[in-house]
Amino acid sequence: MAYTELTDRTSWEGSRKTLRFTAAAVAAIEAHAALAKPLRAQLTAWNEIDQARRDADDAVVDANARVSALNLLLDGAVGRLVSRLLYESNNDRSARGFVAYFPEPPNEVIRMGLETEVTRCDKLHAVAKEFGCSKQVATLLAEIARIQDSARAALAGRKSAVEQVAAVSLRIMGWKDDTNAVRRSVENTLDAYAIKSGLARDYSDAFFPASSVRRAKVKTPVAVAAASQPA
Repeated sequence: MAYTELTDRTSWEGSRKTLRFTAAAVAAIEAHAALAKPLRAQLTAWNEIDQARRDADDAVVDANARVSALNLLLDGAVGRLVSRLLYESNNDRSARGFVAYFPEPPNEVIRMGLETEVTRCDKLHAVAKEFGCSKQVATLLAEIARIQDSARAALAGRKSAVEQVAAVSLRIMGWKDDTNAVRRSVENTLDAYAIKSGLARDYSDAFFPASSVRRAKVKTPVAVAAASQPA
């Protein structure tokens, strides 16, 4: 067992367990019990950030669900508009009244992602404004407009949710840096205690959980020189 740095490869849950191990280990020995306080403060911070992480993840799931549902609604509304325009054009897809709304195959519009489809639907309203439309078409376009408004809100919400996830990721990085600083301080204090008490040089290792990657502990000038040599 030995001290190792928390890195971007260290899992979030693994970081908590590593920190908790050291906090419990120093608390178990009266001479080191005071060292547990800053470690436990970092555990409290972990809990706060983890709640923010879960909230951010949930927000992304919810936002994606709303986008998916509104995409379905918009597809259906556009499909009904296509059917009405074909009815009014006697099922002639080359009719001027139909082509004005859909110069491309309507299925291409329906297959678009929500953001692209919302933008494309703006052209439908422009055509109706320029050339006029039947009452039935106007009703369908009004429905499309309402869905577009909801869709824009959902897309904005998704963007915000993704930004929230990114912000939490930065908080996690900062937490790991702060926690490493606290853990290094604890290690240094334990090393000093070992030297003063005539204990083994690796005394502090027992206060850190086992890891497959061990940080070389620089204790002597020889170790410093060796570490500076190229691999």
